[in-house]
Amino acid sequence: MNKSLDDALRTAIGAHASWKIKLKATVASGISTVTSEDAKCDTCCSFGKWMHAPEQEYLHTDAQFCEINRLHHAFHQTAGEVIGAIEQRNETLAVQLLEAEFMPQSDHLMTELKNWLREVKAQQAA
Repeated sequence: MNKSLDDALRTAIGAHASWKIKLKATVASGISTVTSEDAKCDTCCSFGKWMHAPEQEYLHTDAQFCEINRLHHAFHQTAGEVIGAIEQRNETLAVQLLEAEFMPQSDHLMTELKNWLREVKAQQAA
């Protein structure tokens, strides 16, 4: 299997775990260094750029890729909504979105990324 895929998945797992921590801190402080529109852009982060690069077109029919692409998009959309609530100074909504939507979506994305990485590693070992 593609070493680039292995590296991209490892990097994505770390980067999105970091995002989760930063978003929690952002909600707690009420101050964001990222705009809601920037957070919603799922093709602006390194993983999103990698996923949509022409070199990855061979993956676009892969069921795992499609599911992770969907989850990654939802992750960014909800992160943007959380930050939008902060921008509107609506702390209650920001907390609700973080806890009820973003955290479960983030956990699901991380699980699927880890599952795909395990599968890639198993294929590399075979």
